[in-house]
Amino acid sequence: MSSVIVIGADEYIKALDQIERELPQEVEKKLDRKAKELENLISEDIERQGLIRTKHLLKAPKHRKPVKIGKTFEVEVKLNEPHAHLIEEGHELVKYVGAKKKNGGKKVHLGRVKAFRPIQNARDKMNLTYEKDIQNWIYHMIEYRLR
Repeated sequence: MSSVIVIGADEYIKALDQIERELPQEVEKKLDRKAKELENLISEDIERQGLIRTKHLLKAPKHRKPVKIGKTFEVEVKLNEPHAHLIEEGHELVKYVGAKKKNGGKKVHLGRVKAFRPIQNARDKMNLTYEKDIQNWIYHMIEYRLR
């Protein structure tokens, strides 16, 4: 039987064990940074599309603290604006002729407002580089722990 000796394997295994012990805090920091980056991308997309009448929508993207659910970490980014879903998904314009809606007025469809999708656009833009960023981060963590 032949044997293979890998020089530096013990140090590598020790570094991986150390990263595994310290990884939860590092993962939370990385997820927090990525969530903040996504908030900035959403604000940039809103500004680029000209959806700003007030500054409220620019300040609307917020994220919660990363939490561990089971064996995975999750962070939620959302727009804290009551009508943000109308901008994201689009909506129909309706006018009531005659009596009010509750009194049985006639509904007239005026058209549809297009969906601007700032969250989806920002998410797609982030997904282009997300995997590479995470791989570089893991490589950096291993390099940092080996020294």
